[in-house]
Amino acid sequence: MSSSSPTERFAAWLAGERGLQRIAALLGMLVVLVYVGMPAEELTFDNAFIIGQDIRLHTFSAEYLGRVFTNDYWWPTVASNLYRPLTTLSFVIEHSVLGFAMNPLGYQVINALLHWCCGILLFRLVRRLGFGEIAGLFVAGLFVIHPIATEVVANIVGRSDLFATLAVLGGLLCWLRIREEPEAARRTKWFLWMGVCGFLGMFSKESAVVLPALVAWSIVVQAFSKDGARGLREMFRVRENWIAGAVFVPSVALFFAARRHFSSVPGVNEVPFVDNPLVSAGFLEAKATAFAVWGMQLANYALPFGLSSDYSFNVIQTAALPLGNATALWAWATILLFAVLACALPILCRRSPSLAFALGAYFLCMLPTSNVLIHIGSIRADRFHYLPSAFLLIALVGAATGIWAWARRHQPRLRAPLAVAGLGWALCLLLLAHFRCYDWRSNFTLWSSVYAVAPESVKAVGSFSSERARLRADAESYWEAVGRLEDYIERTSRETQVPARKWAIMLHSDLGSYLVSLYDDLAARGGSEAEKAALLQRAMHHFETGIRLEDENIALWRERWSEQVAPIEPRLELLHRNHATGLRRLGRDEEAVEVLRRAIGLSGFKIGPRVALFEALASLRRTEEAIKVWMVICLIEPNHREGVEVVGELIRSRHPESVPLQPDANGRPSLRLADRAVLGYLEQAMQAYAAELREAGFDLDAARLERSARVKYGFRPAGSG
Repeated sequence: MSSSSPTERFAAWLAGERGLQRIAALLGMLVVLVYVGMPAEELTFDNAFIIGQDIRLHTFSAEYLGRVFTNDYWWPTVASNLYRPLTTLSFVIEHSVLGFAMNPLGYQVINALLHWCCGILLFRLVRRLGFGEIAGLFVAGLFVIHPIATEVVANIVGRSDLFATLAVLGGLLCWLRIREEPEAARRTKWFLWMGVCGFLGMFSKESAVVLPALVAWSIVVQAFSKDGARGLREMFRVRENWIAGAVFVPSVALFFAARRHFSSVPGVNEVPFVDNPLVSAGFLEAKATAFAVWGMQLANYALPFGLSSDYSFNVIQTAALPLGNATALWAWATILLFAVLACALPILCRRSPSLAFALGAYFLCMLPTSNVLIHIGSIRADRFHYLPSAFLLIALVGAATGIWAWARRHQPRLRAPLAVAGLGWALCLLLLAHFRCYDWRSNFTLWSSVYAVAPESVKAVGSFSSERARLRADAESYWEAVGRLEDYIERTSRETQVPARKWAIMLHSDLGSYLVSLYDDLAARGGSEAEKAALLQRAMHHFETGIRLEDENIALWRERWSEQVAPIEPRLELLHRNHATGLRRLGRDEEAVEVLRRAIGLSGFKIGPRVALFEALASLRRTEEAIKVWMVICLIEPNHREGVEVVGELIRSRHPESVPLQPDANGRPSLRLADRAVLGYLEQAMQAYAAELREAGFDLDAARLERSARVKYGFRPAGSG
């Protein structure tokens, strides 16, 4: 009877009848070890907006579910071009049906379970690629304990990355099953499941659109793993390859159509400079910086000693070509590395197709969020590496398996140091991930960690200062926070290579808004009138500075476009809205109304400035104007609830016989469309808003508004017979 090594016995144990259950149990233990300290005390980071301020989550009803599929991801806090209805739907179920409400624990537990499921699917993928049970356990184990995953699991809004990863891994497993399945009927079933995975992934996060590309890449690798040109000819003759492409066509077409219709809001396509400074860099500098950031992320993945949830301006300086700063050096090193790997891919396709597939899949998954192809909403985010890291780990462990096999045959003495190094790295990752979870417990702990890693981030400076002031709750802390931010603006204006007007407008707007928030907090705590007045005075100084810089920028812009057809003026709607908020705190409501009308002219599709204008007009008792503004809000966002009771009282004050409100199915007040006064105001609002849209050049949107109003209310366009 031949004896077997412990490694072989362990592999046999994993491959046994209950092998998958054993793998699941081992991965579950690792998830618990990492995330046992995760539960947060409050909704942190973007979760405070996505979950805390999304009214769609409050009621599980047909009306609110309709809003999930007909509004963008960030609605109603800001307008965005992100469309992730299935991710939002999961939050609706957890908030309203499971009763998690504002308690972060339930959401985080669900994230941990989804992360565990991703690890199980990854193990199955590695095994189907032919690397074996032990390699699969290493890949899945490293995936679930890596600190990068904490940016997805502990951060509740990482749910979209979890769904996208599940869909991509599930879709690839379906494809591999199709290639192995001899029966046509069973292949049809797996084709359908692959299409479902594509649909679910794309409607959870945009990055899942890489699934069709990954399937295509696996076909190419299979073709090149054979005899060159003969393999390519066969690739185009295989019927299943064409069916695989056709399966994704409905999902891709529906996704882009829905995204364009429900989230492509004119005026919000611009990427904010503070979040991604590459939008103001030259073409070559922007691309070089994108490659540099990619290289930084790779290095950070190997040694993740400093993770940050924010990398806003000016953490990463744009590359000064050819070798003007550290970012440029990172760019050249990364490009050289990628060039070497690209040259190695054809060789890998012939010698190790699975390794070649994993390496190419990593690059394909990184491209959508790397800023190499298009500019996205952030220059860098560690959680963007979550899905790509699955394939990076397959490639690393696959390469390590080859090195181990070589050492076993030629250098047996190297096996012990290699094993110690690998296990030591894994233990280090587990500990770093475990302690990173504690940073997500509160906004103060989170922003403290961000400030420690990225002290040059304008968001880190502002948020850390704000949280510190909020917790200490004394005037000295507030002024310390103000001083830190103002020092940041003054210092970065000296050091940055970007012209001041391209970034300072936003910073002055944000700082002014921050000072107004401090004023409100201080007022709620009973602060002195002198302190509150000083905060408002400082806020108005920053708003006025921002407007002055904007006017200077507009003067340069007009000079540039003096003899050409110009695009929309580059004014910042948020600056004027924040300025109006400051004016209202000073009791200057009449001035605030004029500023808000200007803000509406800059961003007519957003409801934020109109809501503020409605409140200002109502406080000035300009009843007719306030009602009309609120009705336009209803046309932009049907069934808008905020202020409905106030507008009902205003309508009754003008029309005593009117009954403008009625309870909806959930007992909440809503407009009574049978009321003549309500319909009259709605029709006036429709005509005014359609005219406003046409004046701004949005004729198609005006026609769609009139068509919708005609169907829903029976209105006719102005001037029709």
